[in-house]
Amino acid sequence: MKPNSQMTLGVFFRQCVGIDISKDKFTACLYMFDRAADVGCHTASVDFANTRQGFNQLVKWSRKEAQKGYATTDSLQRVVNQLDSQVVVQKAEAAQKAEADEQRMAAMNEGLNAVTTASQSLQQAQDASVRRQGQVAAAAQQGRRNVDQAMRATHIKEHLDTLTSYKYVRPNFNLDLLAGHDAIERYMSQLQGQFSAAELATIRKRLEDYYRSAWLDPLNRKLGVR
Repeated sequence: MKPNSQMTLGVFFRQCVGIDISKDKFTACLYMFDRAADVGCHTASVDFANTRQGFNQLVKWSRKEAQKGYATTDSLQRVVNQLDSQVVVQKAEAAQKAEADEQRMAAMNEGLNAVTTASQSLQQAQDASVRRQGQVAAAAQQGRRNVDQAMRATHIKEHLDTLTSYKYVRPNFNLDLLAGHDAIERYMSQLQGQFSAAELATIRKRLEDYYRSAWLDPLNRKLGVR
């Protein structure tokens, strides 16, 4: 098609058709150029038979395509604006996603910190409990030594072989027998303020059990008391 220059709505543009001819067919493409905007566009390539009928089809096709218009400055600007809008939206979405990811990461870190703190607190509490149990055991052990010391001072075991019943015991035997109990009471008074009520109760029970098994029960068995 012959190059055509025309003025439409005050815009000067040019249209032309490029043709690649072979033996059996030829390929055509319509190009449209806006000289005022210095922009242009073209159609897709179309094949036609290399015959009179094919050339007639080319003329009809080119005229039809030419009437579809061309890429004007306004249309291109609309495309640019649309692309800019898409970029803005994509950036906003990316920023929102980044912020959401950051918030999720902060929440995860906060949760991990809370778990770590709780674990450390639990470990500290367990360590403190173990230390406290050791202190209670040490206090009970010292109390047992006090009971033994008080009972040995009475020399009560030295007379076990001569005891057959309460009728033949020394007058101060009962007082000697209470020496261990008195030692426990004195020792428990010393521990006040150093241990909790539950810990003091544990220590007292351990001392009383020891006093009974190590001293009272052997004496009672010797005297035939159940």
